[in-house]
Formats: sequence, C-alpha cells, structure tokens
Amino acid sequence: MSDNIDEKHAPAISASNSDTQDTRSSVNQLRSEDIDERDAYHDLVHYAPVCIHEINLEGYLISMNQAGLSMMGLKSQSQIIGLPYTSFVGDENRRWITDLLYKAIHGQAIPHFDFTTAIGAEKRSFSSNFIPMLNTKGKVVKIMGISQETTEEVKAKDALLQMNLQLEERFNGAVQELQDSADILSQAQSQLVETKKMAALGSLVSGVAHEINTPLGVCITASSVLEILTERLQQQFDDNSLSQLSLKQYIKESEDCSRLISFNLSRAANLVQNFKQIAVDQSDEYLRSYNLKRYIQGILHTLLPNFKNTGFEIDLCCIEDLEVYGDPSVLTQIITNLVMNSLCHGFEHASDGVINIKVLRMGNSVQLIFRDSGCGIISENLEKIYEPFFTTKRSSGNSGLGLNMVYNLVTQALAGSIVCHSELNKGTQFTIEFPCDLHRLKADESRK
Repeated sequence: MSDNIDEKHAPAISASNSDTQDTRSSVNQLRSEDIDERDAYHDLVHYAPVCIHEINLEGYLISMNQAGLSMMGLKSQSQIIGLPYTSFVGDENRRWITDLLYKAIHGQAIPHFDFTTAIGAEKRSFSSNFIPMLNTKGKVVKIMGISQETTEEVKAKDALLQMNLQLEERFNGAVQELQDSADILSQAQSQLVETKKMAALGSLVSGVAHEINTPLGVCITASSVLEILTERLQQQFDDNSLSQLSLKQYIKESEDCSRLISFNLSRAANLVQNFKQIAVDQSDEYLRSYNLKRYIQGILHTLLPNFKNTGFEIDLCCIEDLEVYGDPSVLTQIITNLVMNSLCHGFEHASDGVINIKVLRMGNSVQLIFRDSGCGIISENLEKIYEPFFTTKRSSGNSGLGLNMVYNLVTQALAGSIVCHSELNKGTQFTIEFPCDLHRLKADESRK
C-alpha cells in the first residue's frame, strides 16, 4: 500500500523539487544581476572624470572616487574617510556650505553651487551639487556629492573682466583727454582769432578734429564689439555651455579688438599731446627751454591732415640735441604760416611737391631754412610779400597777413632776421636766423 502511495505522490514531489530549483535559479539570477548592476555603478563612479564622493548623515566623508582624490592632491581613500566634508571647502565657505549640506540631509533639493578654496598652495575653483540618496522607504541614508573643477574657467573669466575694466579705464581716460584737448583747442582758437596771429587756424582746427574723430570712432566700434562678445561669453558661462573652442575664439576676437583700441588710442593720444603743447604755448606765451627738433615735429604732426590724399610731402632735417630758450608759440605760428603759404600759393596748380625744413646751429644762433618746390614768386612781388594785406588771392578769401605776421614774429618776438629767395617755377626759400637764448640776449641788452 505504501508503494502505491509513493507512486501516487512521486510526480507531485518531482514537480515540487523542480519549482524549488526554478526559484533558486531565479534568485541566483537576480543576485547576479544585482551584483552586475552594483559593479557597473562602481565602475561608473570610479572612472568618472569628475569628483564623486559620499557623505553620511553626520557630514563625514565615507568615499571618494579617483578623480576626486586627484583634484584634492590625495592618493587613497584612507586619507579622506571619516573627515568632515566641510574641511575641504575652506574657512571662508564652511558656514554657508554646511547650511546647504544640512538641507540636503533633510531631503531638500539643492541647486549647484560654486566655491574657491586653497588646495595646497594653489587656489582652486569648483562647481558642486548635493544629491540626497534615498532607501526603499524614501528616507535619506546618505548624500552623494558631485564636484567639477572650474579653476581655468574662473581664471579666464576673471582675466577677461580685468581686461575689460582696463580697456574701459583706458577708453574713458582717452575720451577725457580728447575732451580736454577740445577745450584747449577752443581756447586756442579764441586766442588766435582775437590776436589775428594765425591765418591758417581754420584748416588746423578741422584737421585736428578729423584726426581725433577717426581713431575715436574706431575705438567706440571696437569696444562695442568687445562688449557684445563678452555678453555672449557670459551667457554661455552662466548656462554651463561654454566650450573650449568658444573660449579660444573669444580670446582671439577680444585680442583683435584690444589691439585695435590700443593702436587707435595711441594715435589719438599722440595727436592730442602734440596739439596740446602747441595750444597751451599759444595761450600762455612764456619763455622756456625746449628741444627744437621735437617741438617742430609736433607742429608738423598737427599739419599732416593738410597733406593727406595729396602728392605733397614735408621733410625735416634737424640735429637731435639742439635746445633753445624762447617763446615756442612764436615758432608754431611762423612754421604754420609758411607751410600753409606753400600749400595755398606755391603748390596751387601742382599735383605734387616737397617742403624741406633744415635747422642748423650757427654759434649762438639758429638758422632755419624753409624751402618748397612750388611755382615760386615773380620778382615784382618779392619786395611786397611782407607788406600787410598784400595777397595775390584776395578773391579766394586770403587776408594777406600771413607773411607779414611771420616777418613781425621773426624780427620782434625772436629778435632775428628773415630773407626770401625765389624764382618763378623754381620754388621759394625763407632763411630765418634767431638767437638760441632769447633770455640771455635780453639780459645783455639791458646791461648796455
């Protein structure tokens, strides 16, 4: 009978054994999949290029991947396990980052945050997140932290901001200097109109104004472009979409803008400096010592706009160390009138020509030879050129006071002499001689 029972239940027992084996197989498979999943997670964390670390509910580090250890200048996890997470963020950041960690431990979502701290002897910057890790019951069991080093990006941003501040400071300084020069120019214009000492003032003022406006306009355009580029870079930085290629492109474009601004500011500054010296001398009119070559170069620089887009040239030959003592504004008016006289009369119908200015030291005197390659002066007019109101172009608005003013300035203000040599179609030459030290000359005369 028992044999019959065994035979009767044998299939059921066999089926039961089979179910058990299937269950065990399923469990083993689930365990294997769980192990594989944990291994994959471990590999993902271990080989991630950013710092991934775990913090327990007391705020102490319990793990950190290899990238994080490298960022912190450490070699093994034993150097960080059990240490407070906030010991790595620096004293200046500890309080507010502790508040964020406290909120994360209590399940609150924390936005990413940035901080800079000292790692060894170097300042390092990081962008970080706190992610609460929950168990199956939805309870926070630990915090995962993810940090990415942003030191180079922060340095680049700071450098760009500093460069922008410097450019803005230089630009504002140049604008102020240009404004000052405009005020000086206006003052000089009023002075010259009142004294009628410079018939060529109109062309001088317009030329200087044009020279100032051109580089200033370029600077304004370049600075506007730089501002747009910076705003675009700032937006990419804020959106975490800033790429290395975009940063390199910005650096290249900003360098181009910077060079353009620097070059044109230098142009404007040189013009302002040259004209400023002349304008101040004209209004103050005081005796002083000055380098003759540098001063004449400054005068000629302000006159260069009159030579633009023409075939006319001007050449100066003067020894480097020739110092004179006198009123430099007088020399400004003399040279300006002679240059404008050559352009208006000597080169009237010419497409090209040359003006040569040669300065020599003759004992205690200076000899200045001014020569143009223009049409020359007919013989019957040579003896009239210094007469007031004499001009061959009155219909064109000329006053005829230019060379009369030159003659009076040379003979009275410089206590010198002037001689003109000219032949028709062979150019004109003015030879001017005056003492090197006007102060000494006046002192000698007072003792006589």
